[in-house]
Amino acid sequence: MTAVQSHELEFCPEVAILGIAAWSGTGKTTLLESLLPRLKASGLRVAVIKHAHHRFDVDQPGKDSHRLRQAGAMPMLVASSRRYALMMETPEAEEADLAMLIRMVMPTAPDLILVEGFKDWPLPKLELYRPALGQPLLASRDSWVRAIASDVTISEPDGVAELDLNDHDTIAAWIRHWVMTWPDTCSTLTSHCRIAGQEPSARKALSAGQRELSADKEDPSAGQEELSAGQEEPSAGQEEPS
Repeated sequence: MTAVQSHELEFCPEVAILGIAAWSGTGKTTLLESLLPRLKASGLRVAVIKHAHHRFDVDQPGKDSHRLRQAGAMPMLVASSRRYALMMETPEAEEADLAMLIRMVMPTAPDLILVEGFKDWPLPKLELYRPALGQPLLASRDSWVRAIASDVTISEPDGVAELDLNDHDTIAAWIRHWVMTWPDTCSTLTSHCRIAGQEPSARKALSAGQRELSADKEDPSAGQEELSAGQEEPSAGQEEPS
C-alpha cells in the first residue's frame, strides 16, 4: 500500500482536516447531510470543501454579478446581509488547487474542514465503501485512509478503523474524536507535509494547549454513549471516485 504523493498540503494543529472519499454512487453527500447537524449540535464549526465538475456555475446568466464576471472581474464577490459568494475564473488550471482552497477557508475559523472528493491529495481520509458497486477498496492503495465506513463487514488494512456506513451516530462520534485528537495527529504528518508556519517546539505547545481546549469543549465519554443507527439509501452510478 502506497501513499498518494501527487500534491502537497500544509496542515494547522488548530483546524482538523478530514477527506471523505468514495466511488460515485456510495452516498457521500447524503452522509454529510446527516452528519453536519450532528456535528453542529456537538458544538463544532464545520466547513466543507466539495470537488465539482469543471463546468459547474453558481451564478446565473443575466444577473449583475454574471455580467461583471463576463466583463472581466477576477474575482467577483457578491454579498448581502445573509450570505456572500466569491467567484473566480481559473481557465488555465487543469485541476482545483485544494491547498489554496483550504487557505481561503481558514480565516472563517472552523474546527474541522471536511473535504469531499480530491481523492489524489495527501490528507487523512474516511472512506465510504459499498461492495455492491463492484469497485475496489481505495484503502488498499491509499495509506491516507484512516477509517472505512461500509454497509457490510470487510477486512480492512491494519491500523484502519472499521465503521458501519448506516450508523451515522457512530460515524459522527468517530469524527468528533478525530477533531479532539487532531493536534497530536497533525504532529505526526510532518514526514509527508509541512505544517503551516510552525516550528517543532511551537507545534508541541499548540498541541498541548489544543488538547486542553478540546477537553473543555467536549465530554470525551460522548463516543461511548448508546447510539442509534440511521439508514442511507445508495445512489446509482459507478463512476471514478471523487
